[in-house]
Parts: sequence; structure tokens; C-alpha cells
Amino acid sequence: MAPPIAVCSKRVSIADGRCKHQLASGCCALPDELGCVEWTSHRGSGQAASKPVSSAPQPSPADLSRVRGLTTDDIDSFKAMGVEVCLQSDSLGELWLVPAYTGQSRKELIPEHLATVLHALSAFPGSAVTAVRLANKTKPRQETP
Repeated sequence: MAPPIAVCSKRVSIADGRCKHQLASGCCALPDELGCVEWTSHRGSGQAASKPVSSAPQPSPADLSRVRGLTTDDIDSFKAMGVEVCLQSDSLGELWLVPAYTGQSRKELIPEHLATVLHALSAFPGSAVTAVRLANKTKPRQETP
């Protein structure tokens, strides 16, 4: 027997039964949520193919990583490793994924801000990152608690 589908405490039902915050990609439109709790719970139950949560199209397998996003455990684990990862793109050049901003004159992102970018991409299907620029090269950006 499948586990029960989770119900989000922030749910606001609309006429077709979906939550008004649920995006077609399975993400949540609320700024403090990444994935839709109900959509994610339903996908994890193994019933997604036979019983979609909504009439919205389900994301392709390539989009599932966007829906899942980065969990707090993913972020904490990355930071605990203390590694810096250089990502290379022909269109964007080098981008460093770092546990904390270093202030070096290179493009850097911390995992929390990467999760924000992923959420933004999910909220605007078909969008892509086209530029990454340093806002202030003279002093490091501080992570907010």
C-alpha cells in the first residue's frame, strides 16, 4: 500500500483542486518553498504516471532535478566538504560553486544562491541563465544568516 500523499500546510485550493501556488513544473510559487510538497510526495509514492496531482503537464526527466532542487542536507554536506567546484560553460565561462564567498575576482555562487537560480528557472519554463556577473569586485559578498 502506498504511503499517504502529504498535504501542504500553506495549501490554497483553486477550483480544479490544485493548490494555487503549484507551478506546472511541480515547483511552488511561494518564495520560501522550492518544490510543491504535495507534488513531490505524489511523485515519491510511485503513482505519478497513473494519477497526476493536477491537469498540468508533468516535467520531463531532464526537469526533475530542477523540481527536486537542493535540500538543506545537500547544502550542509557540500559546505562540510570544504571544496570549491569550477563549472565551465562555453557561453558563461567559469563559475565557481563555493561553500562561502571568498572575495576573489571570479564568478562564485554558494549553494543557497544556486538553489535560488534553479527555482527561478523552474518558475519560468524555457528560461536559461545567459549571464553571470560580479556585482561588486572590491569586497566579498557576505552570506546572510
